[in-house]
Amino acid sequence: MKVDFRRLTWENYPSEETPINAENLNRLEEGVAGLYSDMAGIEEGIDSFKDETSAQVSAMQTRLTAMEGGIDSFEELTLGQVGSMQTRVTSMENGLPTMVGEQIDNKFGDDIGDNVTTWLTEHVTPSGSAVVIDDTLTIEGAAADAKKTGDEITSLKEDLGILGISSASISASASGNQYLTYAIEAGKKYTFKVESSANCSIATVNASNQTIESVGILMNGNSLVFTATQDAPKVLFYFRASGTGSVTSENAIDAIEGQIAELNDDLIKAVGHISASVTASGSGNNYVTYAIKAGETYQFTVSSTANCSLATVSESNQTIESVGVLMNGSLQFTATQDAPKVLFYFRASGTGTVSTINELDGIIELANTKYAKQWMGETWANYGDSISWLYDWHSYVNNLLGFAGFIRNGKPGAPISWSNATFGIDANGIYTTGTPVKTVHESMCSYDRISETLDNTLPLIFVMGGTNDFLSNVPLGDLTFNSTDTTDGVWHTANAVGDYNISTFKGAMASMLMKLQYYAPNALIVFGTLLNGIGATSGENQYTEQINAVSLKPSDYAKAEKEVCEVFGVPYVDVFANCGINITNRATYISDTVHPNTAGMKLLARCVAKGLMTEFLRLT
Repeated sequence: MKVDFRRLTWENYPSEETPINAENLNRLEEGVAGLYSDMAGIEEGIDSFKDETSAQVSAMQTRLTAMEGGIDSFEELTLGQVGSMQTRVTSMENGLPTMVGEQIDNKFGDDIGDNVTTWLTEHVTPSGSAVVIDDTLTIEGAAADAKKTGDEITSLKEDLGILGISSASISASASGNQYLTYAIEAGKKYTFKVESSANCSIATVNASNQTIESVGILMNGNSLVFTATQDAPKVLFYFRASGTGSVTSENAIDAIEGQIAELNDDLIKAVGHISASVTASGSGNNYVTYAIKAGETYQFTVSSTANCSLATVSESNQTIESVGVLMNGSLQFTATQDAPKVLFYFRASGTGTVSTINELDGIIELANTKYAKQWMGETWANYGDSISWLYDWHSYVNNLLGFAGFIRNGKPGAPISWSNATFGIDANGIYTTGTPVKTVHESMCSYDRISETLDNTLPLIFVMGGTNDFLSNVPLGDLTFNSTDTTDGVWHTANAVGDYNISTFKGAMASMLMKLQYYAPNALIVFGTLLNGIGATSGENQYTEQINAVSLKPSDYAKAEKEVCEVFGVPYVDVFANCGINITNRATYISDTVHPNTAGMKLLARCVAKGLMTEFLRLT
């Protein structure tokens, strides 16, 4: 704040003999004016210092943001490529030798088709004199051999899927069961797709429309791949509203050819590290001739005692793109324009390098680390609610970490806390909308659901829930244990030690973790906090977190989940805080009020895969 000062002039009136005369007062005015001038100078100095400090802080924030962006980009790039490369290579290793090599060797021999065609042309409908190549063969025998060869070719084409993809579709103008006649064969893969505004349950059924196998639930153009374990003559699409659905058999040869093409693209890109370096003995511009290509990613590294500005430049050293500012560090930069040279502007002496990103080296290095391949070929279970059941984000986790498969142990609408509601399961313990073989409580803390639906021989059980507890206004509670509690009768029968207060959220969390550890002592149990972005409406961003009827926010439940996990020594993935979805961007990632869309599923999968890969290693 500046002090305002206005100098006054004093005169003696009416007498000049007063003790405080004009001369003394004028001297006082001059002194005050001098003090004011000094104060104004100090204020200007403070303002200048603030401006300089603010600029420096802003520059540091910009550099930190660039570094964080580079790290996230590299992490996402390498994770995605590891999974993609591993999946394609495994598929090719399994598919090509069996489907192409063996069948061609066994059925065709060496060019038998061409040899038979040539023989028949010369002997069955000869032009000119007959030339006998093998007089032990008859024309009738040769024709029979040709027919047999043709049948073998047709059979091989059918085996490889060359004769086309078998598909069928169905539509519904309103909700209800829709049956589609489509021959499902055990051991074969099928792709199901649904276009509808509400969930559609899918199952294979027998001739009398009884459920054989539950396939899954889809909506909004999502699809899933299903491997049948039993033959079935028909498929059931149960639409909650009008929509269309389709089932398509997998064309193996097309899939392999596509994988080969993608793998070739990756290998072509992986040309190795090409780098150039520069050294500065003092400050100033240093130019490196290095061909920058638009769309390619490069890594810049600087070692110096002061900042070094980086840019791509033209032949005449005019700036094309600013790269960033570095000092004793590195960053990745994706060019949007071609450039023939790179500028390193050192503020002091130092060294700098620019390198192409070697995708293959990074992939191989990551794939060879223990944490990236520990889950290769394993199967895991996801225990939870509708996000565990309805949405196929699990396949992205499988691709990233090399899992062979997963088991969907979810139930739409299920809370962690106690509920008397039940649901039906099939012979494999999976939720079904068909005729069940058994019913269990839907609560995730109920021991009958845990023991009847989960396979306790699996190496990993990933648990995720809490959304329905927030929506049901369940109070948080505490971790008080009651040794005489018998609310969960199945648990009391199995292990009569009492229970926590499962009508509260923390109590139910504690009860669930206790029972999971009791039932599956050899499995790695990992918990995922509830998904962020819960809102009151669909397709809109919000800027205030939802509050339920007991004055709690979703973040309160996420905090409680982490607290209970830490008490029970259960590792957790903080999905709520780390997956990148929140109330201000929910329109981009949430399909309704709570469930992720395709883009949201990718963020969820990336977050879960990162947690499983880097923090929760299995002992082998």
